[in-house]
Amino acid sequence: MEIGLDYTEKIPGAILRAAGYTEVFRYLTDLDDPKNWPKGLTQPEVDDLRAHRIKIHLNRETTEKFMLGGYPLGYLEAKRSRSWAVRLGFSVNEPIIYSADFQVTTAAQQMLIDGFNDGAAEWDGRANVGNYGQYSVVKQALKRGFTGPMWQIMNSWSNGQKHPDAYAYQLIGGVSVGGVDCDRNELNPNRKRETITVSQIPDTIAKRWPSLAQEFPPNGTFDSDTALIWSDAAARYAAAQSDVILAAVQKIPVVYGSPAPIAITDSDVERIAQRVAEILGSKLSA
Repeated sequence: MEIGLDYTEKIPGAILRAAGYTEVFRYLTDLDDPKNWPKGLTQPEVDDLRAHRIKIHLNRETTEKFMLGGYPLGYLEAKRSRSWAVRLGFSVNEPIIYSADFQVTTAAQQMLIDGFNDGAAEWDGRANVGNYGQYSVVKQALKRGFTGPMWQIMNSWSNGQKHPDAYAYQLIGGVSVGGVDCDRNELNPNRKRETITVSQIPDTIAKRWPSLAQEFPPNGTFDSDTALIWSDAAARYAAAQSDVILAAVQKIPVVYGSPAPIAITDSDVERIAQRVAEILGSKLSA
């Protein structure tokens, strides 16, 4: 049985690895509010865990019953939680688990939890919304098409039931790791596994583009999430620059060699673009 941990204080990645743990559930909190630390994730902790190839699951909970805030709060929490996650270097497609950390006993309570999930999905999509809670909460979320990680608590609230499609099951009885008290979570062997690839940043980036030296320090590390964010940013920048170039080219009034101004056709633009691409390609590969 593979075990993941959840806890409210920082544990160095090296200690987790040495103890045999490769997945953790950590709290996502307001990055600009120091009172949330060490319970909440910080950038140094994220960097350390990734450097030791520890999978981080993002969990959002303000109070035990905060999901009873329904649709409006779900929308607000997803919006600000996503902004914090992106600041920490997570992909925009990294799921966030929202906690119903109390015993749900009425249909009215479940209806409000459904509304919270709908609000979160309105901002972030159903695939990015997971839940922590009892069996009935997990079952309902999956039934309604939410595909983020479902994290079931295995206390009396679940009445001895264990959902086969939950990602993890929080067990009764904890463990101390690195002097920190942790909850143990049985990881479903049939869960979707994700591989974290950690690579070293070559020094050629900083040498060729000094302005990027801070974001890409020579011999530093980056993982698949960081690479995805930067590739998306690069694609957006390239698209913006191509629009600028195209607009400039289309304003050219004449083609060299022509006796009088003529309109540039689409094929002319394509030929110019191909030549620009050849020139840029030779410069970038130099």
